[in-house]
Amino acid sequence: AGHLNALLSDHPGDAGLHHGLGQALALAGRGSEAAQHWRRALEIDPALTAASLPLAKVWLDDNRPGDAEIVLRDALAVAPDDVALLNNLGSLLAQHGDPAEGARLLERVVRHNDESPIAHYNLANALKECQEPARAVEHYRRAAQLQPSLHGAWKNLGNLLIDMGRVDQAAEAYDAAFQVRRRPDG
Repeated sequence: AGHLNALLSDHPGDAGLHHGLGQALALAGRGSEAAQHWRRALEIDPALTAASLPLAKVWLDDNRPGDAEIVLRDALAVAPDDVALLNNLGSLLAQHGDPAEGARLLERVVRHNDESPIAHYNLANALKECQEPARAVEHYRRAAQLQPSLHGAWKNLGNLLIDMGRVDQAAEAYDAAFQVRRRPDG
Protein backbone atom coordinates (compact mmCIF):
# COMPACT_ATOMS: atom_id res chain seq x y z
CA ALA A 1 0.00 0.00 0.00
CA GLY A 2 2.89 2.35 0.72
CA HIS A 3 4.20 2.17 -2.85
CA LEU A 4 0.73 2.90 -4.24
CA ASN A 5 0.31 5.85 -1.87
CA ALA A 6 3.57 7.29 -3.20
CA LEU A 7 2.37 6.83 -6.77
CA LEU A 8 -0.95 8.50 -5.92
CA SER A 9 0.83 11.59 -4.65
CA ASP A 10 2.32 11.94 -8.15
CA HIS A 11 -0.87 10.86 -9.98
CA PRO A 12 -3.89 11.76 -7.80
CA GLY A 13 -6.28 11.51 -10.75
CA ASP A 14 -5.37 7.92 -11.68
CA ALA A 15 -8.48 5.80 -11.12
CA GLY A 16 -6.51 2.58 -11.58
CA LEU A 17 -4.13 3.51 -8.78
CA HIS A 18 -7.02 4.30 -6.45
CA HIS A 19 -8.60 0.96 -7.33
CA GLY A 20 -5.30 -0.85 -6.70
CA LEU A 21 -4.80 0.87 -3.37
CA GLY A 22 -8.35 -0.05 -2.43
CA GLN A 23 -7.57 -3.69 -3.20
CA ALA A 24 -4.37 -3.59 -1.13
CA LEU A 25 -6.13 -1.96 1.82
CA ALA A 26 -8.96 -4.49 1.66
CA LEU A 27 -6.45 -7.35 1.76
CA ALA A 28 -4.96 -5.73 4.85
CA GLY A 29 -8.40 -5.71 6.50
CA ARG A 30 -8.88 -1.96 6.15
CA GLY A 31 -12.24 -1.93 4.38
CA SER A 32 -13.27 1.62 5.28
CA GLU A 33 -10.06 3.06 3.86
CA ALA A 34 -10.38 0.80 0.81
CA ALA A 35 -13.90 2.12 0.25
CA GLN A 36 -12.60 5.70 0.12
CA HIS A 37 -10.24 4.79 -2.72
CA TRP A 38 -12.84 2.80 -4.64
CA ARG A 39 -15.24 5.72 -4.37
CA ARG A 40 -12.53 8.06 -5.62
CA ALA A 41 -11.72 5.68 -8.49
CA LEU A 42 -15.38 5.71 -9.53
CA GLU A 43 -15.56 9.51 -9.27
CA ILE A 44 -12.59 9.77 -11.63
CA ASP A 45 -13.74 6.99 -13.98
CA PRO A 46 -17.37 5.83 -13.63
CA ALA A 47 -16.64 3.13 -16.22
CA LEU A 48 -14.20 1.41 -13.82
CA THR A 49 -16.89 -1.00 -12.66
CA ALA A 50 -14.24 -3.31 -11.16
CA ALA A 51 -14.27 -0.93 -8.18
CA SER A 52 -18.05 -1.20 -7.81
CA LEU A 53 -18.28 -4.79 -6.60
CA PRO A 54 -15.79 -4.51 -3.73
CA LEU A 55 -17.21 -1.13 -2.73
CA ALA A 56 -20.72 -2.60 -2.63
CA LYS A 57 -19.40 -5.47 -0.50
CA VAL A 58 -17.92 -3.03 2.01
CA TRP A 59 -21.27 -1.24 2.22
CA LEU A 60 -23.08 -4.53 2.76
CA ASP A 61 -20.57 -5.58 5.42
CA ASP A 62 -21.22 -2.22 7.12
CA ASN A 63 -24.99 -2.90 6.94
CA ARG A 64 -25.53 -0.20 4.33
CA PRO A 65 -27.55 -2.01 1.64
CA GLY A 66 -28.95 1.25 0.25
CA ASP A 67 -25.45 2.54 -0.47
CA ALA A 68 -24.49 -0.81 -2.00
CA GLU A 69 -27.56 -0.68 -4.23
CA ILE A 70 -26.66 2.82 -5.47
CA VAL A 71 -23.12 1.73 -6.33
CA LEU A 72 -24.34 -1.32 -8.22
CA ARG A 73 -27.07 0.57 -10.11
CA ASP A 74 -24.57 3.26 -11.11
CA ALA A 75 -22.20 0.57 -12.39
CA LEU A 76 -25.02 -1.14 -14.32
CA ALA A 77 -25.82 2.18 -15.99
CA VAL A 78 -22.30 2.01 -17.46
CA ALA A 79 -22.20 -1.75 -18.07
CA PRO A 80 -25.83 -2.96 -18.34
CA ASP A 81 -24.94 -6.53 -19.31
CA ASP A 82 -22.23 -7.15 -16.71
CA VAL A 83 -23.23 -10.52 -15.26
CA ALA A 84 -21.37 -10.04 -11.96
CA LEU A 85 -23.08 -6.69 -11.38
CA LEU A 86 -26.49 -8.14 -12.28
CA ASN A 87 -25.91 -11.09 -9.96
CA ASN A 88 -24.85 -8.92 -7.05
CA LEU A 89 -27.64 -6.37 -7.45
CA GLY A 90 -30.21 -9.12 -7.95
CA SER A 91 -29.08 -10.89 -4.78
CA LEU A 92 -29.02 -7.64 -2.83
CA LEU A 93 -32.54 -6.72 -3.92
CA ALA A 94 -33.83 -10.20 -3.15
CA GLN A 95 -32.54 -9.88 0.41
CA HIS A 96 -32.93 -6.18 1.16
CA GLY A 97 -35.40 -4.57 -1.14
CA ASP A 98 -37.46 -5.77 -4.03
CA PRO A 99 -37.34 -9.56 -4.46
CA ALA A 100 -39.33 -9.42 -7.70
CA GLU A 101 -36.84 -7.05 -9.32
CA GLY A 102 -34.01 -9.14 -7.87
CA ALA A 103 -35.49 -12.26 -9.47
CA ARG A 104 -35.81 -10.51 -12.85
CA LEU A 105 -32.14 -9.51 -12.75
CA LEU A 106 -31.07 -12.98 -11.65
CA GLU A 107 -33.12 -14.55 -14.46
CA ARG A 108 -30.99 -12.49 -16.87
CA VAL A 109 -27.87 -13.92 -15.21
CA VAL A 110 -29.16 -17.49 -15.59
CA ARG A 111 -30.08 -16.86 -19.23
CA HIS A 112 -26.54 -15.62 -19.82
CA ASN A 113 -24.91 -18.53 -17.97
CA ASP A 114 -27.12 -21.53 -17.35
CA GLU A 115 -24.09 -23.47 -16.09
CA SER A 116 -23.51 -21.25 -13.05
CA PRO A 117 -24.61 -22.98 -9.84
CA ILE A 118 -24.39 -19.71 -7.89
CA ALA A 119 -26.66 -17.95 -10.38
CA HIS A 120 -29.28 -20.69 -9.99
CA TYR A 121 -28.88 -20.66 -6.21
CA ASN A 122 -29.32 -16.88 -6.02
CA LEU A 123 -32.32 -17.01 -8.33
CA ALA A 124 -33.88 -19.76 -6.20
CA ASN A 125 -33.44 -17.62 -3.09
CA ALA A 126 -35.11 -14.67 -4.83
CA LEU A 127 -37.97 -16.82 -6.10
CA LYS A 128 -38.50 -18.17 -2.59
CA GLU A 129 -38.81 -14.58 -1.36
CA CYS A 130 -41.31 -13.92 -4.19
CA GLN A 131 -43.46 -16.83 -2.95
CA GLU A 132 -42.75 -18.90 -6.06
CA PRO A 133 -41.78 -22.19 -4.41
CA ALA A 134 -42.13 -24.47 -7.46
CA ARG A 135 -39.76 -22.32 -9.51
CA ALA A 136 -37.40 -21.97 -6.53
CA VAL A 137 -37.26 -25.77 -6.19
CA GLU A 138 -36.35 -26.06 -9.87
CA HIS A 139 -33.40 -23.67 -9.46
CA TYR A 140 -32.18 -25.15 -6.16
CA ARG A 141 -32.16 -28.54 -7.91
CA ARG A 142 -30.24 -27.10 -10.87
CA ALA A 143 -27.69 -25.46 -8.54
CA ALA A 144 -27.18 -28.74 -6.69
CA GLN A 145 -26.91 -30.65 -9.96
CA LEU A 146 -24.24 -28.29 -11.25
CA GLN A 147 -22.34 -28.21 -7.95
CA PRO A 148 -23.24 -31.19 -5.75
CA SER A 149 -21.08 -29.79 -2.92
CA LEU A 150 -23.24 -26.65 -2.66
CA HIS A 151 -24.59 -27.32 0.84
CA GLY A 152 -26.91 -24.30 0.89
CA ALA A 153 -28.74 -25.47 -2.22
CA TRP A 154 -29.48 -28.87 -0.67
CA LYS A 155 -30.44 -27.40 2.72
CA ASN A 156 -32.69 -24.69 1.26
CA LEU A 157 -34.23 -27.22 -1.11
CA GLY A 158 -35.05 -29.44 1.86
CA ASN A 159 -36.55 -26.53 3.81
CA LEU A 160 -38.69 -25.49 0.86
CA LEU A 161 -39.87 -29.05 0.18
CA ILE A 162 -40.88 -29.40 3.85
CA ASP A 163 -42.89 -26.18 3.53
CA MET A 164 -44.55 -27.67 0.44
CA GLY A 165 -45.42 -30.89 2.30
CA ARG A 166 -43.07 -33.02 0.18
CA VAL A 167 -41.45 -34.77 3.14
CA ASP A 168 -39.83 -37.69 1.29
CA GLN A 169 -38.14 -35.39 -1.21
CA ALA A 170 -37.09 -33.08 1.61
CA ALA A 171 -35.48 -36.01 3.43
CA GLU A 172 -33.44 -36.78 0.30
CA ALA A 173 -32.29 -33.16 0.05
CA TYR A 174 -31.37 -33.05 3.74
CA ASP A 175 -29.46 -36.31 3.36
CA ALA A 176 -27.50 -34.81 0.47
CA ALA A 177 -26.78 -31.68 2.57
CA PHE A 178 -25.60 -33.89 5.44
CA GLN A 179 -23.35 -35.88 3.11
CA VAL A 180 -21.79 -32.67 1.77
CA ARG A 181 -21.05 -31.51 5.32
CA ARG A 182 -19.44 -34.86 6.19
CA ARG A 183 -17.01 -34.70 3.26
CA PRO A 184 -13.62 -33.12 3.96
CA ASP A 185 -14.10 -30.73 1.00
CA GLY A 186 -17.72 -29.84 1.98
